[in-house]
Amino acid sequence: MLDPYIPHEDPQEARHAMPPVLQVNNLQVTYYTDSGRARALDGVTLHLDAGEKLGLVGESGSGKSTMALAMMRMIKPPGRYRRRPGDRR
Repeated sequence: MLDPYIPHEDPQEARHAMPPVLQVNNLQVTYYTDSGRARALDGVTLHLDAGEKLGLVGESGSGKSTMALAMMRMIKPPGRYRRRPGDRR
């Protein structure tokens, strides 16, 4: 049944009209060590709408945990995540 408050006939179209539940744009995480700079993530972008599910799969050391921590802004030194210009949070 369609929600009368959403001005769309197609439920799929209505879902995409809402803001995403999670949006990541060009996520970059770098670790600075005595040996130099190591890029853990470079340019990760994803978009998750309401009702969608996301599975993150990869080999050991591929950056799954780093990505999750960066999205929650929990990367600890010597790691740094790069914010988009204008992001104040």
